[in-house]
Amino acid sequence: YACKVEALRALMRGVEYYIIDPEDEYGRICENVGGQYIRLSASSAQHLNPFDLPPADKDADARDPLAENVASLLGLLELMLAPAGGSLDPHERAILDSVLYQTYATAGITADVASHDEPPPLLSDLHALLTWTPGEAAVSLATRLRRYVEGSLAGLFNSPTNVALDRRLVVFNIQALEPELRPLAIHLIAGFVWGQVRRSRRPRLLIIDEAWSLIQYREGGAFLASMARRARKYYLGLVTITQDVADFLNSEHGRTVLSNAALKLLMKQDSSTIEPVVSAFGLSPEERQFLLGAAKGEGLFFARSSHLALQVEASPLEHRL
Repeated sequence: YACKVEALRALMRGVEYYIIDPEDEYGRICENVGGQYIRLSASSAQHLNPFDLPPADKDADARDPLAENVASLLGLLELMLAPAGGSLDPHERAILDSVLYQTYATAGITADVASHDEPPPLLSDLHALLTWTPGEAAVSLATRLRRYVEGSLAGLFNSPTNVALDRRLVVFNIQALEPELRPLAIHLIAGFVWGQVRRSRRPRLLIIDEAWSLIQYREGGAFLASMARRARKYYLGLVTITQDVADFLNSEHGRTVLSNAALKLLMKQDSSTIEPVVSAFGLSPEERQFLLGAAKGEGLFFARSSHLALQVEASPLEHRL
């Protein structure tokens, strides 16, 4: 509710909003402000291609777009292919790194920025090259990747991008995706937005609802932490929402996201989970008691070194939306 109110007011200030919506909670606002609504599912006609390249960065210390996107793709493939609760081993990562560059080269794309206007490859192109790569590890990777390039999931990850983020509010609805696919979709969307942000720098905010679903994976957490460190450089604000702050406190990457957050809002806390919050945020006994007894819409707002009691209040029109 607080983020919806803030989004409506930020739009009036000229800030653009991207929202990753796992439960179809932002559709009505999107419709009423003339936003762009993108529904990602196995049967959706709207697609994002993870192989799309961002533009070259003019900063001297930046890596080239190809290397940066290969690193992002490695993170996405780790989420796709790693065993439950585990990760790819160094040999598998090395194979994927090499074959990813081959996949781009087959499409005529190299480190030369002049080649980046060529149509990017698809996940099926990577799968085809993996199939022809010798060794048991490559065969195993190709077998695990097959479900994302054939059958019901092919449309989600294996099609050219056919959406243009040309509205001031864009909502990505991922409600129809299975829970196991949501971290992949969040990673894919955030990476796509990251590429868009680098095309032109103007005030933008990216809201990731249920951010815990990405933090729980090593590569997903690393991607989110990297974005938290670098986003403001590109006039992008990162907003992460979670029901339980312990999801962030118990993760190294989650703590990085927290430490890079200029603003924090804590709502009502449960007595069974309050102590880690008190320790992490340096709450006084009075603030601890306030959060335990907070009513709906009340919370503690952290800005720099200030802790302020806050109440979220919407106008009648905002409330109806």
